[in-house]
This record gives sequence, structure tokens and C-alpha cells, in this order.
Amino acid sequence: ASSVWCETASVNFGEVLIPNALVGLAAATEDPTLECSIPEIARTPAGYNCEPLADEVQVRWAIDGDSIAVELIGLIDGGEYMGFGPSGSTNRTLMPGSDPVIVDTFGGEFRARDFFIDDRSQCSNGIGVCPDTELDNAGNDVTDVSGETDRGATLIRYRKPLALRDEAEIDGAISVAPGESTFVVWAIGPVAQGTGFPLFHSVW
Repeated sequence: ASSVWCETASVNFGEVLIPNALVGLAAATEDPTLECSIPEIARTPAGYNCEPLADEVQVRWAIDGDSIAVELIGLIDGGEYMGFGPSGSTNRTLMPGSDPVIVDTFGGEFRARDFFIDDRSQCSNGIGVCPDTELDNAGNDVTDVSGETDRGATLIRYRKPLALRDEAEIDGAISVAPGESTFVVWAIGPVAQGTGFPLFHSVW
């Protein structure tokens, strides 16, 4: 606690209780040899880029040869998804035509699946927000899926093929060009408990 006491008037002019956590944080700030208590799930791995998309979600990524390793971390529960991927347009953010990966926990399992969005509707007969596996001559090329949860946060990792922009006809490959911006889409929303498909997005 910290207070202001006047000896002459014998009066306490006010006091503030300082939580132990803040005391420890102040000590760590003054003493660089002390580490703050940051959960491992919140630490960006060495060599990764990190970009907050909103208060509830951030994306981390690293280029590894001909693939890209991605981590999505967000404040979601077991009935929600996070989605992230290339935009449907090369010069702006556009949901129709986009190629996101949808990650979630479903049936106690961490999932990351390739989707294609050609319409703002639930998937029906290959139209709408559909897994690539529902499309002709397409498949789920997301690999190395893993995840963890800690203190209300969910982290899901995955890997996807990487292609230069003139090779982007390769299904599912993320298209990039050195020195150029790549527009992306992202969202958080509920998962249909029956089908396991994403529903509308509540944050985007």
C-alpha cells in the first residue's frame, strides 16, 4: 500500500493498494535480470513476424523454404473459429474469392482447414464458405497442425505451401511477391456444432 500521511494534522489524505503483480512488474522493469511472468503461449517464437489483427486475435508467420508457417492466437472458446488467408483481391481486402484457413477446436481436436469463399453464405453444394475438399480437383494442403490453450487464449499452428505471384495457380498456395503488399482477410465467429463449418463472423 502507498499513502499520504500528514503528521501535523494526524490525517491520512489517501491511500492506494498496489497489487502484488504490479509490484513484481515494477521490480522487473527496474531490474532487467528479472523476467515478467509472460505465458509461453503469448511469446512470439524467434524468427516469426507478429501482427495484431484486433484486440482478440493476432497472427504470427515465418517463411520456411517453399512454405509458410503460421500461428493464429486468439481469445476464443471451443465453439468459435479464427480465419486468416489471402484476400479475394490483389489490391484490397475482399471476402468473396478469398482463400482462408479456418482454425478451431472441434470434438476436442485442434483443426486447420483450407476454405474457399465465393459467396457470403454457409456452404451448400460447394457454394458459399466451403472447405477446399468440397470443391472439384482441390484438397486440404494445410499440414503440421498443432495447438494449445492457456489462460483463455487458443493458439493453433499450421503450415501452407508458398508460391510466387506468377505461380499462384497452384491450389491453396499463398501468393507473395518480394517488396509488395499481400492483402489478407481474417475473422472470428461461431462454429456450427452439427456440421463443424464456420458460421457468420462476429469480429473482422
